[in-house]
Amino acid sequence: MKILHITDFHYSKESQLQIKVVKSIVNTLKEQELNIDFVFFTGDLVLNGSKVESFENASIALFEEISTKLNITKENIIFCPGNHDIDRTVIHSAAKAYFEANITSDEKLNSLYKDKTDLMFIDSIKPSANFNNYLMKYHSKNEFNIYEDLYSIHFRESNNKKIGIVCLNSAWVSAIDKTGKNDKGNLLIPFVALEDIKKHLGHSLDKKILLIHHPLYFLKDFNLYSIENFIHNEFDLMFSGHVHKISSISRHSGTNGIFEHVAKASLSSKESLGCTIIDLDDVEENKIKVKELTYIDDDEKCHIGQEVVHTIPCGIEKTKMIAFRKKILTKLV
Repeated sequence: MKILHITDFHYSKESQLQIKVVKSIVNTLKEQELNIDFVFFTGDLVLNGSKVESFENASIALFEEISTKLNITKENIIFCPGNHDIDRTVIHSAAKAYFEANITSDEKLNSLYKDKTDLMFIDSIKPSANFNNYLMKYHSKNEFNIYEDLYSIHFRESNNKKIGIVCLNSAWVSAIDKTGKNDKGNLLIPFVALEDIKKHLGHSLDKKILLIHHPLYFLKDFNLYSIENFIHNEFDLMFSGHVHKISSISRHSGTNGIFEHVAKASLSSKESLGCTIIDLDDVEENKIKVKELTYIDDDEKCHIGQEVVHTIPCGIEKTKMIAFRKKILTKLV
């Protein structure tokens, strides 16, 4: 299963560079005959989330270009929100003071999230409305696309494997800071939301994947440990963006492990333009191959970097299963 991980498009009317980069990525993938199964976009589709039409125009410039030219179905292009995708103008000016004074523990955060009638909670999710409305237009709500206040879940299949892809809104409380410059160490994810996600995902999936714009260290200290521990135990892969610094890590968590990929390149950062190809081995499921595509403005082309192979730690049962599949494949060949 090949995944194209892209992030931080920051679309606006002045997005000529971003559009050049996307076209170069598409041309390179076509030239190399690399068939992509999924596109994961980890937030900041637009530069400013205050206008609904911005999402429509960004989608045409990015998703439609990729889908049409690379023959990737619309259903397999999955995206989560980022801090630029929210509308900071619609949240109450008192929200920042309220959160700082009252939401000081996981218990208080969970209570706020569970009480859907709380006016401050209702106000806090308004900035994500434009993004959420566009997302539900792109992927219609049905049994394969589930939507809640702070996340969406998308059930897909690839090579006869059932996959659950969760898009988590890490930018939820980003809007309470009108400057948009103080996300690090101040974001929140209610633990009870993750428990609800686990119920939705069930136990019959072959892969559970998380898309989240911010790396987890952007969460408040009191919130970080429980969220990180849950994700590392419940998901197989996690993709994020925002920081424009590469970080591919294989972690051990309990009986198995998780692969985390923070995108090095974005579609808008002049210092590091490009994307990443993640290749999951169909036989050795714990082997992941990573290649960076870097856009060079001098020749207006994308250049493919050297392949890096990661091995995800796995328990005894999974190790035996992988070895058995390799044995069967060897006999067939």
